[in-house]
Amino acid sequence: MRFPAKKIIQKFREKFFSIEVDEVDVVFDSSLPFFKFEKPLINSRVILDVSGVEVNLGVDVEDKQLVRDTSSGIIYQLLESATSSQTLNNISKKIVANDKSDITREPTGFTEPENVDVSYNGTTRTITLTGSVAAYKNGVQVAELTDGYVSPPHDEGDGAFFLYHNGTDAVWADSFDFKQILIALVYRDTANFCIRECHGLMQWQSHFADHFTIGTWLKSGGDLDDFVLNSTTAADRRPSVAASLIYDEDLPTNLLGITDNYTRLQLVDGGNTTFVQEQTDIINLDGNRPYYNEFDGTNWVQTLFPVNAYGKIFLMAIPVTSDAECQKNRYVFIQPQTVSTSIEEIRAIQPSSINIGHISSALSEFVFIGEIIVRWTSNNWRFIETNKLTGTRANQISSPSGNFLTVVNTDATLEGLGTTSEPLSWTGAGAGDDNELIKVAADGKTASRSGVFANDGNIDISTGKNYKINGAQITSSNLADGVDLVKGSASALENTIPRFDGITGKLIKAGGSITNLDNGNVGIATNNPTERLHVIGNILSSGEVHAGTKIIIENKVEQVYDSVNESLKFNFL
Repeated sequence: MRFPAKKIIQKFREKFFSIEVDEVDVVFDSSLPFFKFEKPLINSRVILDVSGVEVNLGVDVEDKQLVRDTSSGIIYQLLESATSSQTLNNISKKIVANDKSDITREPTGFTEPENVDVSYNGTTRTITLTGSVAAYKNGVQVAELTDGYVSPPHDEGDGAFFLYHNGTDAVWADSFDFKQILIALVYRDTANFCIRECHGLMQWQSHFADHFTIGTWLKSGGDLDDFVLNSTTAADRRPSVAASLIYDEDLPTNLLGITDNYTRLQLVDGGNTTFVQEQTDIINLDGNRPYYNEFDGTNWVQTLFPVNAYGKIFLMAIPVTSDAECQKNRYVFIQPQTVSTSIEEIRAIQPSSINIGHISSALSEFVFIGEIIVRWTSNNWRFIETNKLTGTRANQISSPSGNFLTVVNTDATLEGLGTTSEPLSWTGAGAGDDNELIKVAADGKTASRSGVFANDGNIDISTGKNYKINGAQITSSNLADGVDLVKGSASALENTIPRFDGITGKLIKAGGSITNLDNGNVGIATNNPTERLHVIGNILSSGEVHAGTKIIIENKVEQVYDSVNESLKFNFL
């Protein structure tokens, strides 16, 4: 049976095998896998389109090497001389024998994922693909996936919807199968979003592993700008976010920058996520006072910042689809979930401690790219510091591996869970009277009572030594009556220097005969010195006494030194 060359070429293309020849007659032989030519082909090029088929490029076929065209990826052989039909038949057998694509499920995916535009229509519940949409399933190009492809609609109602193509049909499912052509993820309820999933031809096992160990990551951009630290001007607290390039494993997504109309992520009820879109500010406000998203033990609620409290806002980037509605969620500001008057405590908060609510299992592709610490004082709030975040989704939200304390067993003396919202606290060493001081044994239990801490600030320690603190005075009944341990008795004179026992260190006299005034004058035997040294009584010196130019004796005689004549003279006053 004879067939025109064009018909037989189409037949071979279905088997990854095509031939560029002039119009020649060919003979179909049912005893051979494909065909044989009735006459040799001279100066024709045989093209073996073997995408996804294993071919040993090092094997010669009648001394003719198979060659890969690096620009097109096509394997071909140039027939420079007469080539028998058996040669072509041997080549076709080699291709068929090495075709294991149904086993490896490779290659599967889009050939140019970066040039595939994915958009979602929430009304029709469909996905539209435009651009370079060529995709393969197990090495076979899917004819249905072309520029302008529109998917069938997903089911009505809320929930997560995963769109993939199995090579025959588009399928909406409740999870992804990494062995299929992934296309998009749609989530509908209080937090609507749609994510690009049009991955390339990466091995499905690698994709599966990378999804959980790497995830989404920031390649470039995404910087915060157009804000002023410590400013209370509203415009200075409304930052811009630069355009960015993020990757979901091998899939790049370009996100446009934003300058306003912010989207905030907030939790309500028991943990339901809401995307609050087109907001003027990046944080929920009551006038100029910000709220934080607090879990009260039952529900997530909006709580006003305490005075002088700090909080941290996280910025998340999501590889959303290109439609206008989903683009609103490309950058999301996550409201603070805890506050503190300690900035160090707020700095220590990591993305792994952030709760994104009920969408956490569906929102599998995102990355934290920035953080902003804000503070509320008595009448306004301001940016305190900002930081750009790096890393991948996987290492940002996961805890380090290893052996760590996960459960804390305590006795009745400890309360709390050891978390930021419920820290561990010591309840005391047992019941006692109000304001009572206790001595604690090594086991944390009460050993004995040792005194009273009175509401007026005085402490009475009455076990054995019987010390008592009254204001700034410490006294003991074991010492002489009226002896003060620190400041001196109530009758002590101001600025007098006390005297202490040189052996015991005990106070001998509260007020001695030496006075030291604040102006620098020192008096001996006088409490009111009028000169730098004022002595009441005699002065005995075993050495020299040096004076200035004159000495006055009892305000009556003045002895003056004449430096010109080098002599002393006396003046009577």
